[in-house]
Amino acid sequence: MEQLNICICEDNDRDYETLRALIDKEEANTVCEHYSSAEDFLKEYYPGKFDLLFLDIYMQSVTGIEALERIRTVDQNLSVVLVTTSTDFALESYRLRAMRYVEKPVREEDVSEVIQFCLLKKESQPHLEVKSGYNKLRIPFDQILYVEQKGRNMSICQTDDQIIRVSGKLDDIQSQFEGETFFRCHKSYIVNLSHIRSVDSELQTFVMTNEDCVHIRRESFYKAKHAYEDFLFDIAQRV
Repeated sequence: MEQLNICICEDNDRDYETLRALIDKEEANTVCEHYSSAEDFLKEYYPGKFDLLFLDIYMQSVTGIEALERIRTVDQNLSVVLVTTSTDFALESYRLRAMRYVEKPVREEDVSEVIQFCLLKKESQPHLEVKSGYNKLRIPFDQILYVEQKGRNMSICQTDDQIIRVSGKLDDIQSQFEGETFFRCHKSYIVNLSHIRSVDSELQTFVMTNEDCVHIRRESFYKAKHAYEDFLFDIAQRV
């Protein structure tokens, strides 16, 4: 069974405990983290870290709506359930593509439906398939920072700082990335455009969200830079 990585962003301890108990009651493989403020959550969040976010609307300093607006500037795919004591923000939740708008006290059936939906979503989400020995691995695209080829092996660097090493060549897997947010910027690298922090024109590298530097082939530098700029423009058009 797929593991579902869940986050609860809730500043009321009693409401958190209630929701956590309902999640733990589900017969699903879940890992749950808790943030008591949207500010702390935003400091540590990156695309792919969680599959599902339960986000309280009425929080101090940064509200749930403000947090979701900032999340959507970097991540269009995170499943977000807005939790509230009022229906005042139902229209805003629709605009920001929240998957559900739930009133407190949260009901068991709401939690169950959300978890089952997210499990199905995760099982069907785009992914890279590679072999490791006799095992077949499925790595979701949004968890991949970049893939590097070293000799006859590939290193798949992920958003959780884990590196999966498998035998093979980039040429053998490149077709799996077609139509996705990936770019072959070097004979030894395929990079995920959604996890780039900046472009270093002097060193001709992509600086990734984990601070790794991915080399860009000199002859392809402007093509790679334009591919990244086009990606950012496309994201801006959706917001």
